[in-house]
Amino acid sequence: MDKKSAYICTTERLAQLDKAMQSIERGLQAPRPKIQRVDIQLGENPNLAKYYSPRLLSIGPIHHGKENLKHYKLIWTAMYLKENKQNPQDLCQKIEDHIEEVKGLCSEDAIGAYNDNDLVWMLFVDGCSVLQFMQKLDAVHPEELWIKFDQQEHVVMDLFLLENQIPYKVLEILKNDETKLVCSLLNLAFGGLTKFNVMMHDAIAKLSDAGGESWDRILERLSVEHQQGKSKPNHLLDFMRFLCLKTDHDIIQNKRKQETQIQINVGIQVKRNETLGIGLWDVSFVSKWFSGELKLPWLFLDESSPYIYLNTIAYEKCPDFHNNYEVCSYLAYLDTLIDDEKDVKELRLAGVIQNLLGSDEEVARLLNCIGTELPSKEFYLFRTGKMASKEYTQVKYEIEKYCGKKWKTWMAQAYNTHFSNPWSICGFLAAVLALVLTAIQTWPAFRPSH
Repeated sequence: MDKKSAYICTTERLAQLDKAMQSIERGLQAPRPKIQRVDIQLGENPNLAKYYSPRLLSIGPIHHGKENLKHYKLIWTAMYLKENKQNPQDLCQKIEDHIEEVKGLCSEDAIGAYNDNDLVWMLFVDGCSVLQFMQKLDAVHPEELWIKFDQQEHVVMDLFLLENQIPYKVLEILKNDETKLVCSLLNLAFGGLTKFNVMMHDAIAKLSDAGGESWDRILERLSVEHQQGKSKPNHLLDFMRFLCLKTDHDIIQNKRKQETQIQINVGIQVKRNETLGIGLWDVSFVSKWFSGELKLPWLFLDESSPYIYLNTIAYEKCPDFHNNYEVCSYLAYLDTLIDDEKDVKELRLAGVIQNLLGSDEEVARLLNCIGTELPSKEFYLFRTGKMASKEYTQVKYEIEKYCGKKWKTWMAQAYNTHFSNPWSICGFLAAVLALVLTAIQTWPAFRPSH
């Protein structure tokens, strides 16, 4: 190779470095994480890959054209335009006016070879159809969307996939009404129950009668919390994560106190946290004389849960999303409590887990599988972990401190063995009485005769 060709080769390599440097600078200047693909470690896991790809409805550039309900997007778009008296040309023009900003919210890999015209039309149809779906979503009457109940459930799950997103900015451009947009987002997050809340009506009524919040007040409070946040959500999955961290699920559950408790390890009682206004980080541990009390937030599991939690994990792992791994820390902590279906059963009886997913064995297998993919697991287990939520590391430290006091664990084991329920107490008292009677009977034999 002569000097000239060697110089050209070096220049090309330096150009690659300059391009990489520009990418770094753009990433540092980016106000929010971009829409991007799932981390390759998660996406190529054969046990988890299905949870990252849409089954019925795809939105955004990554999975564009792969959906089974493609024609429904046009129908919902037409419905949205008619009901909101919008002109399609005007909305497309608004998106075109912001196309560079919108493109900056997506990774280059996500946009691929799409030109601006294709992107404008794609975002217009996807955005309008999503807005119509969120607005008309009804947990009991899906016919307004011209689909069946099972299809509606799958579409809801598809809209919370990391690779199946459009920027929140697009929804703002198309809706132009922040209050109504947030109400639609809440309706999607609660699966259409905000419109027809049969399942929660009795619980909300009881809360209101007891001086609690009405359903309208609850939605208003969530909307205010969202609008007062440091920044608006990046997309639908980001909004769902916001709700997971900010919302206490007791607001849509009957507040009947769970009296059942479980005993794990060395006399540690596990309870469901009954405090309103908490998030996933609201865990606590209190050391008592004969036991310890561990309080955990409520966990609801159904068919959509694996999709939401796994995609939230993938979202928290995105290199441009700066966060404290709150959801990862919570699931990692659960993984340390759950080894098999017996642990799930105990947490379910304690009111910590509500299982609509399947058997306890399925829940244990799912949580253990998720646990193997958590980025913060190896960090949060140590009190000095910088990536983990400090609440979990502190609780783990307190439990280790409690277990380190042998006399407490012995007293706890003795208490759980002999005084944990009326039958064990009766058995213990019967044994003591038998010993006393035996001693009374044998005492004359040891006394000297007069």
